[in-house]
Amino acid sequence: MNSLIVRSTAMLLLIWGTCVYGEVYKTTNPDGTITYTDSPTSKSEKLKIYPLRDPNLTQALPKTQSNINASEDENVQPSASDVKPIQAQPSSPARSTAKSTSGASTAAGGGSSSSGGGASGKGGGGSSSAAAKTGATAARANTSTAATVNAQPSTTAAGSGTKGGTTTGGTTTGGTTTGGTTTGVSNLVADPVPTSELTCSVPASSQVAVGINSSKVLRSKVPGDMFGFTTDWFLFQSAYFRMGKVRPEIVEYMKPFKGAVYRYTGGNAFLWSNSVGPITARQKIWANYFWRYPEFGPNEFFDFLDEVDGKAVMLMNVVGENKWDSATIASENLGYMSWLQKNRPGCVSGNNCRIHSFELGNEVDWETGIRWSPEHYIEQLTPLIKQAKARFPGVKLAVVGKTAPWDKDRANYDETVAPKLAKLVDEVTIHPYYDGMSINSMRLYIEKVAKIYNAYNPNVKVLVTEHGRWPSASMESVDSLIQASGASGALSTADFNLMTIINTSVSGSMWHSFSAASPWQLFHLNKATDEVYPSAIYWSMRTLREGFLDDAVEVTPTTISGTSYVGGYDTKFVAMKGNTGSVSLLGVNRGTQPRVFNISSANETFTNSVVRINVTPVGESNVTYNTSAEPDKIHMKQYETRYTSGTPLQLCIPARSIFSVVINK
Repeated sequence: MNSLIVRSTAMLLLIWGTCVYGEVYKTTNPDGTITYTDSPTSKSEKLKIYPLRDPNLTQALPKTQSNINASEDENVQPSASDVKPIQAQPSSPARSTAKSTSGASTAAGGGSSSSGGGASGKGGGGSSSAAAKTGATAARANTSTAATVNAQPSTTAAGSGTKGGTTTGGTTTGGTTTGGTTTGVSNLVADPVPTSELTCSVPASSQVAVGINSSKVLRSKVPGDMFGFTTDWFLFQSAYFRMGKVRPEIVEYMKPFKGAVYRYTGGNAFLWSNSVGPITARQKIWANYFWRYPEFGPNEFFDFLDEVDGKAVMLMNVVGENKWDSATIASENLGYMSWLQKNRPGCVSGNNCRIHSFELGNEVDWETGIRWSPEHYIEQLTPLIKQAKARFPGVKLAVVGKTAPWDKDRANYDETVAPKLAKLVDEVTIHPYYDGMSINSMRLYIEKVAKIYNAYNPNVKVLVTEHGRWPSASMESVDSLIQASGASGALSTADFNLMTIINTSVSGSMWHSFSAASPWQLFHLNKATDEVYPSAIYWSMRTLREGFLDDAVEVTPTTISGTSYVGGYDTKFVAMKGNTGSVSLLGVNRGTQPRVFNISSANETFTNSVVRINVTPVGESNVTYNTSAEPDKIHMKQYETRYTSGTPLQLCIPARSIFSVVINK
């Protein structure tokens, strides 16, 4: 394990999760140790600074390079132990029709009663997992008084591959209210799973009427690109690529994300020509501090996209060896595009092409050793942009926006680039990391960037090519893994995804990253057995994806106010409708108490509808995350039943959970 040498008061605070606002520099020494200082050296790397907005804290969060040194990967892995086998999972009731699998077996999840959310960088302290208490997860096995239930319901904990018992023709009475507290939830019949998973005892004040108005569309044909993943070839390759193929369990895990966008990247040093041709003949590429042989090249990447029915954002190397001039940048990248057009995927644009767009550089305004001015970016990229548009009609290009628009450096970066390049391109990128700054703050920054570019080209959209919860702990610590990929990260990521679904400025959103290393891990890798299992982030995004339909529609309210999150709310909702008449409610409950939702529609009744409930409780503690010993500590549970009453659909959602409810007529 690499040691951390503290050279300054600023870094001492950083290790403990609190850093003064200013510059911090990281140097990897010849002996493998890492030194942090206040001032730069010839071999140091400047860490990015992300200020917190919590009024109770004065700390700032550093944002380093997209990925940490691979030699430090083992320092942020869950403990090694046996991993439970992959088992079959029922297909999604929403857009995805492909079957999926899960590595999680049935376990009680979630909980109530917690003292925090993933807010303001406070979540996730400590390195041990706290036991999650069994929480209320679906609906009580009652119907409203005098309502006859004629159902064949089932429940499945994601990955268990089993269904519960069947109840048919039962007539029961509704929930009982005593002393201002409602026990249980009416209107649904569920199979006889443990009572603790089907009951919800909450004050009357915790019941909320939720109205869906499917006739008022907020965003039509929401693209599946809202669920996307940054896919660094070298990090993906090390964990998920074996014997010339992507691991089959990974393929099955990702099939439910049909239409998702995957950002293929190797940073600002990727030499595409070294990554094509026979694997045994490929040349090394400098990637994240090491020379590596590229096995997971563009050809293998598009094979993977064919299997999961995904799309690609292709990151272009616009810096190059020895700092390419503009002519070399154009030549190299036009050659890459020509190869893609002739080989895989056989196109570079069009509705049937697997390429969403080309991203013209990664954080070139920020990365140490690059730090281009907006004027230099314009000078270097204009020839490539013009030639690409001329040679490949219809190709979509995304310019680099200011990586962190809240940063005080590089003022007016977007204001300088937009007048020169907005009319030539289709998208502008941004890398919002939260929850030091709230999801609402990220929304405002996204809309600000869109407004700047739309002043010159109203068709430009914002492409979020990286997002995730930024940990307050040192990047080399297990704490950072817990915060970014555990309970609090799952809540924050769901919150961000909900925001992008209804935000018409956003054309795509990619969680960082599809990796089993660094703090951000979509799947964890058991190095002892070479088996993988999903992180809490996977189940968070999967839960929302299960309820993802065609159009975003009006829902009232959109949030429930509270104090569990710095954003000023405990619960957030998004409603959708499908082309076949189905409706859904997606949401996150950051609050420390369960909620009862009385769901109704202004346009239709839910009588005789089949209801699928997807819930991922993350537990009462922010230090909860999935480990090799407990790979299903946080996972999704699914419940399905038939609703027969004409009264509002009543559901109990546990504290600190992500959920989606799909109502199929």
